[in-house]
Parts: sequence; C-alpha cells; structure tokens
Amino acid sequence: MFQLIKNSNTESLVAAIRHLLQQSKPGISAQKAMLPKGRVLSSTSNIPPRSSAVLLLLYPKNNELYFPVIRRPIYDGMHSGQMALPGGKTEEGDASLIETAVRESHEEIGVDKNSIEILGSLTDLYIEVTHMQVLPVVGFVDKKPDFFIQASEVDALFEIPLSHLFNPELKKKEWWNLRGELIEIPFYHFADQKVWGATAMILSEFEQLLLPYKENLK
Repeated sequence: MFQLIKNSNTESLVAAIRHLLQQSKPGISAQKAMLPKGRVLSSTSNIPPRSSAVLLLLYPKNNELYFPVIRRPIYDGMHSGQMALPGGKTEEGDASLIETAVRESHEEIGVDKNSIEILGSLTDLYIEVTHMQVLPVVGFVDKKPDFFIQASEVDALFEIPLSHLFNPELKKKEWWNLRGELIEIPFYHFADQKVWGATAMILSEFEQLLLPYKENLK
C-alpha cells in the first residue's frame, strides 16, 4: 500500500491520489451512499446513453487541496440551478472522455487546458433524466487557477476544501418533492449550497477512495 507521511506536502499527497486512482475503486457501493431513493443506476433503453465527462480538479490553496464546484444557471432543463462539477457531453473531435472533461472545464470555468495533469478517473455512472453515461476524471493543477466562468453555462463557482468531504456535519438528508414525488435526498452542504445527485455520488466515491488518508488532507 502506498504510504503517506502525516502533514506531507502537496506533491506527495497528489502522488498518493494518483496511485489510488490506478487501483481498484470503491465503485457503485460508494456512490450509493449519496444515492437518492428510486434513482436508476443503469439504462434499460435500446438506445445507448450519450457519453459525457466531468472534471474533479484539485489545486493547492491555503496549504491544502481544494476543488471547484459550479452552479448551473436557471433554465428550462433537467439540471437547472443544480450544483455540478464542470463538464458536459462528448463532441465530435474529442479524442477521449478525458479530453471532453478538460475541454468542457476550459470552456466553462476558464482553466488552462495545458496546465492540467490527469491523475486518473473514478467509476462512470448513468444519469437517467438525461440518458447520459458520465465519466468522472480527476485532474490537478499546481497552483490555484484563475477562474473565468462562462455565464451561459455557469451561474457561480465555489471553491471547496477537499477535507470537507470528511466532515460529517456537512452530510445531510432532506425530503424533497421531485417531479411530483416525495423523495429523501442525501447531499453535501458546501458553501451553503446543496450538492446532490450524480455530483454527490461522484464525490462519495472519491471520499471513500481517500478515506484511509483523510488525516493527510490538511
């Protein structure tokens, strides 16, 4: 097992995360910790889901690692006003899903594509309401990016300390009325925002992956 020194520097911590992402991942069992009741985990359609990717981007700030989450604008669509990781659908010309994640992050939050080091990826997951299969890609930049949000796709950006994944006070549940049905929704409460659904499921797997090393995140 990869060993970390407590209070290790960013470089060794990022090396540990890169190593962990090359090993067996917690997968669906970890995603289920933030799964809304009744959510479908796989497609039953004869039509293949559309491929997409998001980027969980780590960077150093205040002597610890952070990652950005964005809030979508209010619009006539399924993800209106929701919290998300930057990303989107694969487009013609994308050589891979990793390229999709990097391109979309550059377009949505202005991160320099050439500055991103790809550490690996988490377990892909299916989003029923948009019939998409999403690959979560994990990347790193060695200094805090200068964020420039694209207003048509991003309403606001929030910088979240990675250590907040392990704060039990920031994990909550509420009963919500979604499309006419009362459902218990688990979510992370970051920066006074409710991060739920696929994004919370992705973060839950990353949290589980890093659990043995949570004391090294600050």
